[in-house]
Amino acid sequence: VDCFKYDTWGVCLPEGDFPATVGSEPFCRDLERLFPGEEGQAAVKEWRHLQEYMAPLAAASVALPPAAIRFDVGVLATLFRYLPNMIKYPNLPMMIGPYSNVLDKVDLKNKFIRNWLDMLCFLLSGLPADGTIAAEV
Repeated sequence: VDCFKYDTWGVCLPEGDFPATVGSEPFCRDLERLFPGEEGQAAVKEWRHLQEYMAPLAAASVALPPAAIRFDVGVLATLFRYLPNMIKYPNLPMMIGPYSNVLDKVDLKNKFIRNWLDMLCFLLSGLPADGTIAAEV
């Protein structure tokens, strides 16, 4: 079976149709294209703030793989193995909560970006941001 790599796909949304390319900077350009002027600049500012906030969380997610997170009595046995790595990251508890908590923490107000992230969470987990653990994102 032949496989083809791609990093862009066509997106059709009420806000407009555009080719979405993987990556933070291409998404900033999409935001500026969809929302010209001050609205687009404000959206890019919120997006970049979220990306800055997410950088240490990305490092923390390596310390505790999402597959190690359980919601039963065996959680202690599973997490104990990762304890030395977990101590290095004080923000790690946020990783086991819903991703929507991260969005609330950075005070993300842009409705389009929130809906976009809900869609991405759904593609990852089958649930919106309030049902997807942050470590998965």
